[in-house]
Formats: sequence, structure tokens, C-alpha cells
Amino acid sequence: MKSPLCRKLANAAQIALIGSTRFPQIQRDIMPQNSRNSNQEKHLVLWDGDCGFCRRSVQWLEKHDRYGHLRFEPNQTADISPELREKCRGAVHVIKADGEILRAGRAMLFCGQQTRWHQLARIAGWPIFLPFVEIGYGIIAKNRMFFSKFLFRP
Repeated sequence: MKSPLCRKLANAAQIALIGSTRFPQIQRDIMPQNSRNSNQEKHLVLWDGDCGFCRRSVQWLEKHDRYGHLRFEPNQTADISPELREKCRGAVHVIKADGEILRAGRAMLFCGQQTRWHQLARIAGWPIFLPFVEIGYGIIAKNRMFFSKFLFRP
């Protein structure tokens, strides 16, 4: 007989893997509305155009974007406010089609939800894992040159 905690964890894992109306914001983000969207309906990903690691990461995401929902622009050339441009220096940002702004680890999880690894990104976005995602993002962002030797190599 399973303990109540084991049942809750198993239920949460099953819901995350198959989707549920209990997580409508996540499900809405990964479900295709059309096979291809216009630029107005796409989510804008702002990244550091001077960073080779970032460039290779963006190339990987462009290749694996399942529905064409992501539009990528270097933050140096994007038409954004000076305040947002300053914030973009420290972390990747996503401006969703509805205007919501995501940054750092949450922005990368959102991008991951647009790929075929959407289930992994969804699980990593659970509240119990989210602090570790943000810490990991911070470590990688501060040491991009080191990690570029190992990750997203051409």
C-alpha cells in the first residue's frame, strides 16, 4: 500500500507528463494554435548578441522550435526600452505574445516548452525544482565562456 505522499507524487508526475487542466498556463504555452504564427503572435526571445554561447543556444532553439512560436532578436538591436535593455544584459528574456515578460531560468524553461523536450521543461518548472533551475541558470550565465567549451558546440 502506497503512502499518501507517494500517491501525491505519482499523481503529480502523471499530470505533468500527460497534461491536465490543473496546469492551464503551461498547457496553453506548449499547445499549437496554428502550425505557423505571424510575427505578431510569436514570443520574442531577447538574448545577448555578443555571446557565442548564447548564439549557439539560439541556433539550437531555432532548429528545435516545434511550432515556430519563437522569434529571436539580440537585445542590442531589438526595439525595446532602455530599462529592459539594461536588464537583458544579465539574463535572457522572453516577451510572450500576451505581453508577460519572463527572465533567466523561467525564460529558458518557456523556450524549452516549445521544443520536443517540453515535458522535461514542464517538470523542471515545478515549484520544487524552479529554485534549482534559477541557480543553475545563474551559474551558467556567469560562466558562459567556460561552458561554451562543452555545451552547444558547433
